Amino acid sequence: VFLFVSTTFATASILAVFMGGLAAGSFIGGRLCMKTARPLLWYGILEGIVGVWALAVPHLLDAAIPLYKTIWGLRSVGFVFPLLRLLVAAGVLFIPTACMGATLPLLAKYVSNNPLTIGLRVGSLYAINTLGALCGAALAGFALLPAFGLGIATGIAAAINIALCLIVVLLSQRSESAKSTDKIVSTAASVPESSPDTSSVPSTPSGSADDTSVKKRSPLSKSTRLMIILFGLSGAISMVYEVGWTRALLLVIGSSTYAFTCMLTTFLIGIFLGSAWCARVIDKRKDPILVFALIEIAVAAFAILAMQLYGYLPIALILLAPTFANNPNLAIFVKFLLAASTFVPLTLGLGATFPAVVKSCVRELDQVGESVGTIYSANTLGAIGGALLSGFILVPLLGVEKMLVFAAAFNMLIGVVALFFATSVSQRARTTALAFACALTMLAIIYPNVWDRTLLLLGQPLRRANQANSGIGLLFERTRKQILGDMHLVYYADGVSATVGVFEHSNPPQHLLNTNGNIDGTDQADMVTQTLL
Repeated sequence: VFLFVSTTFATASILAVFMGGLAAGSFIGGRLCMKTARPLLWYGILEGIVGVWALAVPHLLDAAIPLYKTIWGLRSVGFVFPLLRLLVAAGVLFIPTACMGATLPLLAKYVSNNPLTIGLRVGSLYAINTLGALCGAALAGFALLPAFGLGIATGIAAAINIALCLIVVLLSQRSESAKSTDKIVSTAASVPESSPDTSSVPSTPSGSADDTSVKKRSPLSKSTRLMIILFGLSGAISMVYEVGWTRALLLVIGSSTYAFTCMLTTFLIGIFLGSAWCARVIDKRKDPILVFALIEIAVAAFAILAMQLYGYLPIALILLAPTFANNPNLAIFVKFLLAASTFVPLTLGLGATFPAVVKSCVRELDQVGESVGTIYSANTLGAIGGALLSGFILVPLLGVEKMLVFAAAFNMLIGVVALFFATSVSQRARTTALAFACALTMLAIIYPNVWDRTLLLLGQPLRRANQANSGIGLLFERTRKQILGDMHLVYYADGVSATVGVFEHSNPPQHLLNTNGNIDGTDQADMVTQTLL
């Protein structure tokens, strides 16, 4: 943000660079898995590189300031200015993010020892990784940064990475020693006492740490290629949901920091629980493609349900306002709990897709790392496209509400396409699902508006004014009519950075400017405090 000035552009640019590094790293890491017999050692080394680079990032950014000053002279040259800033950020962050991306396929290879439990092992690994991300985000945002500041918080994170590197390297040496001992014992036990002399037969080493022979990769099947593509599209839609719900929660929560924290925390919790659940059941299912298809269809249904529930959040917060009027911490907790509860089922489905895709694509144990790297990189590339597309094109073009509706319809489409490649689904079921998806898409086109925009924009000022002081017993519909009685929305638009509305108030006659749910000015009483620049 310090270098990009605009929070929106900084978020989108850093997100693209960060996830681009993850995608490249997971793809390269998957190929590295095929050439190394020591994935745990390489994982430790990569963690160390991330830690050391994290310590260097502040100095690299300082060193880049003269370059940014030069780039600033090109600020009037269309897209060249933001592109050059993005490339400088990519140069600083690509190496550590690529190392982060390479760790998942390496660990996937290390933990997978049975083709029948690939879904459980890799899915559980993904769930644990997501849980760590959840704890790290919460610890950094709520504890380290407020208590110590950016510099010390970065140093603590780097120290953890370096300590993890040392621990993992030590464990890898012990693990390899134990495996070598077990291999010698098993080889000796398998040789008969009176075996014929085979000294003249040349031996073929296999599985040693220095073994660089790689089994020839079998070509990807049509269904596997399709699942990778669909998972990439699913990653794009997931990022559309994240951007959309961050903007939507901004209207009812009131702070961009809390709105983003609420969205991110809820998504991570849901992804962790969804992946952990699917990891435990996916190996017992004969048709993982069918499981993936049903999950995508469920995500579409839960997305529409979340939008319906979201419409009641302003009234619920107004009614509950007297209970936390003098307790800001309780107010934050209540807002988070109500907002998160609307789309937790949606995030559960998003988390459950990864184990299902891994199970459907990975057939051979010696290709687990490569397959996981390819799958994860496809999903991450999709997420990059989804983030940039939603933040810079879809929100200004369609608005947050319509964008979320069409995202749900696209999830339904992904599920239907997957159904056509599931082996245990009848043609009638496929046709029915296709008809249902077409109907949902038509409804999204004909009736794209789900929310009461007036209620969303006025919920925050009415809650702060504590006008709903009648308690929880007041009916929702009665409260809604009280809010909308004298207000008429004459303008509404979603921009890149804000949602703007203009109201016409009948008693007293005036117009009100509302930005992100806050009344910023009027053409009557506030005129003495406003200046046109």
